[in-house]
Amino acid sequence: MTALPNIALAFARECMGWKVELSHGSVTRNSEGCLQHFRFNDLNVVIEAVQGFCAINDHIFVLSSIGRGGRYVGATISKCTSITSGVESDNPCLALMSACVEAARRIKEVA
Repeated sequence: MTALPNIALAFARECMGWKVELSHGSVTRNSEGCLQHFRFNDLNVVIEAVQGFCAINDHIFVLSSIGRGGRYVGATISKCTSITSGVESDNPCLALMSACVEAARRIKEVA
């Protein structure tokens, strides 16, 4: 399994609170007999999920272009003036979910 599906599973479990499985390019959970899918390679879907995570945890996120020609992106999750996590990748979905997983783990350590 490549990095994106692995981090998508961790993101769904640790940041969204889902009990999940990987299925055909999405993370799937069975909630009260109804299947729900999280399309982890769809940037709009990922941004919406990251916004939810940040709202619940009173954090903000920034997605920025890095490097010549904007080939890489940086995702930063922060609270007030302190950065909780920051990740760089050539895949914005991977960067955002990785930063959230890192932030969720740091939030748990503090709690």
